[in-house]
Amino acid sequence: MESSSSSSSSSSSSRRSLLHTHTSTTSPQRFLSKRIEPAIRGKSCPICLNHIDHRRAAVITACLHAYCVDCIRRWSDLKRNCPLCNAVFDAWFSQINLSSRTFLKHKLPEISEDIRKLNVEVLRSRRRVLVAERRCFAESPFNIETYDTVVEYKKLSE
Repeated sequence: MESSSSSSSSSSSSRRSLLHTHTSTTSPQRFLSKRIEPAIRGKSCPICLNHIDHRRAAVITACLHAYCVDCIRRWSDLKRNCPLCNAVFDAWFSQINLSSRTFLKHKLPEISEDIRKLNVEVLRSRRRVLVAERRCFAESPFNIETYDTVVEYKKLSE
């Protein structure tokens, strides 16, 4: 019985440590009103272009740019750089509640080396296709043989 109460108290203390993430010089409520709230109020998600609802918002800790949680979660599976400013991030603020003035800090797990290598290969493949397309369309006049080569290359890379 004691072990369950001690484990629940340790999990509740770790939850409390995440509940109000802020700098050492400001209170959590002040940090929310001065930094997080302006980042989301009246903004659109740069990825999906939908209006950002504070209940479904994620604000990157490194640069305070706001996104939909689902959008930045999918993005972070591929890259850990802010889509707007390229700042490296490993966490975001989420579950933002403006009325109770609370928020959580969501720390991302490390990307495995296999996933990182796969992401690099996907990006390189996309880049090769784009370069081939640009070469094809840069030729004057339009060359159907080059275009067919690009189409075949795209099929092979998919």
